[in-house]
Amino acid sequence: MDYCESKPRKVLAAIIDFYYLPMVVGLILGIAISIVGVNFVKPVFSVFLLAVDVVAVVVYHAWFSARIRIMTPGEMIAGRITEASKQRWINPYCRNRTGIYIFVFAVLVLYGNTFDSLFYGTVLPLSTTLSKGIGVFLVSVGFVLLGRGKINGILIPIAILLVGGVFAIKQGTSSLGARIAAVTFGVIALVGIVVWIIYRGPRAAQSEQETDQVEGQ
Repeated sequence: MDYCESKPRKVLAAIIDFYYLPMVVGLILGIAISIVGVNFVKPVFSVFLLAVDVVAVVVYHAWFSARIRIMTPGEMIAGRITEASKQRWINPYCRNRTGIYIFVFAVLVLYGNTFDSLFYGTVLPLSTTLSKGIGVFLVSVGFVLLGRGKINGILIPIAILLVGGVFAIKQGTSSLGARIAAVTFGVIALVGIVVWIIYRGPRAAQSEQETDQVEGQ
């Protein structure tokens, strides 16, 4: 399939990766803590992880990204592809993708805190840790599909959000935290549905020059 060319979205990819690295580390720590049954993570580790996250993302995208064929989640979502050993940045929608990125970041901000409780002494059951990990994985699959122009991929994170909202409601509507969580899940899911409706139409037939103008907005 032919795609419209896009300007490199390295900063966008780096920001997305900034959210992903703590989630991956959190999942690994969560599994280990669930198995051991003792939370060995100190609160100060969150500060250390944040520093490592920033350094790792900046170093990778500044010096190694162009030399490595393996792509990060941020690069796949932002539209980087590799064809015949050549890297390209694409816009599979041939139109401004601001709506898609707003939804992606809203979900990432929400799920970026998935494992934060580990830094405050929480020991999650293994089943809970794995279910959270599966949720993050499924959301990521939907995001990667979005980055490849498959707009229906957005339905995966929307479904996960709706399920999360239902679970929040089941925790008890008398709880303020549960109500806030349910509303948050619902609002972000609604944003996703609006984005899906807007971008599911036929791809606009734009020239490369027109695409560059749109991407520059």
